[in-house]
Amino acid sequence: MKDLLADLKKYSVLYFLIVLHLCGGIIANFAIIVSSCYAFYYFCFKKEVDLYVVFLLLYTGICMGQNSEAENVSNINVGLYTLFKNVLIIGPIALSTKFAFALATPVRALLNLGKTKSYWMLALWYLVILFSIIGLFVSFFSGQENKAGLTIGFRIALTMGVVLIPQLVSSKEEFLKQFDKIFILSAISLSLGLMNAHWLFITFGFLPYLWFRYKSISLKVVILLCLGRTLIGLEATITIIAMILLSFIFLFFTKFKIFNQKNLKYLGLIFVLVPILITIYVVLLPVDKLGYDFTSIMGYVKFKLIGDRKPIWDASFLQIITQNFFIAPAGSSLEVYFDYIDKWREWSEGSHNIFLEIGRQINGFSMLFFTVLISKTLYTSYKVLSNKIECFIILSFTSIYLAFGLSGQHLVYDGVGFMYWLLIAQFAQFNSKKNENITYLGS
Repeated sequence: MKDLLADLKKYSVLYFLIVLHLCGGIIANFAIIVSSCYAFYYFCFKKEVDLYVVFLLLYTGICMGQNSEAENVSNINVGLYTLFKNVLIIGPIALSTKFAFALATPVRALLNLGKTKSYWMLALWYLVILFSIIGLFVSFFSGQENKAGLTIGFRIALTMGVVLIPQLVSSKEEFLKQFDKIFILSAISLSLGLMNAHWLFITFGFLPYLWFRYKSISLKVVILLCLGRTLIGLEATITIIAMILLSFIFLFFTKFKIFNQKNLKYLGLIFVLVPILITIYVVLLPVDKLGYDFTSIMGYVKFKLIGDRKPIWDASFLQIITQNFFIAPAGSSLEVYFDYIDKWREWSEGSHNIFLEIGRQINGFSMLFFTVLISKTLYTSYKVLSNKIECFIILSFTSIYLAFGLSGQHLVYDGVGFMYWLLIAQFAQFNSKKNENITYLGS
């Protein structure tokens, strides 16, 4: 919290731009244009990137808004958002900082070509972007419409390449300072009821990290307030509860040395593979009409996975295997049969699974490519651990990957997905044999 106060002057312009988004009208439009243009310039051309600046520029897109799903969870102060605006429609373009960062990603990768570690992965990523553009035009010229928009696949293709961006931060110590600022501000925003977009899921996953990381009484009060908001919207928070519990268990095991940087090099591979294997297992389960027990925790978990998620996953998988492996129309909807209500529904809300969402929105080739890419990135981060705090960080990311990756799709969308994978990828850039004597960790 002292760091936030000390940096208030340094980041004052960005804080001011955030406030302008709440004013509506011309003022909000001005803030969107300025923020988006600066976001594109900053990420493309800044030699060393401050990840906290990136987060502040994304703040209005990933933390703020009128999102009913998030509202149930955090008891948001919705009165603040009466005039709020974070997207400006200019012809076919929905201008926002989320879209600006997504567009900047392939430009930054091209400008940093000499530092790229894997040219063939980079080339395949640009190929995926090309496939997504073709799919977008196929849908556009055929007159296809979707309330979620036709650019989702294109934005996913742009966003997920962020894991290929070379090192942006000068040292691991600087990374950790910026990282902590991001999650302290996130926790404060959530505790005050200011957060009403999908970054709140990421924030909940890091509350145990902040609890174990800092001894500050005031920060612990903030964390308790965040947890209290979870209880208010209990019926809508099974994903959040799972993330908090997983994160707490992982960090508890690390604190008492059951998990450490040595054995996590091997356990990490298991953690990376678990969501992929669960997805395959559930999709391959035979479709039978089942009874669901809503009176027990395990019964409700079974319902969420088999009764609620499996129909969507099945419909997504069917679409992936029946459409062209390389070129698929953008912005498609699903026809999903839910046996617990005995109804078919047109579904445009996403696959609720990060792997299937990539395949559905882009193509089967992209699903396989990005699955390999993010698995490699996440596993690499397990091999650079040099102390307990870093174990806390990667295990918190893992709890989110395990829970949110199988219950939503925002981990692959521009905005939340961009920030999530940017942090993991930058963390994975640092070799465990370097920067081991970091004075900041003792603060």
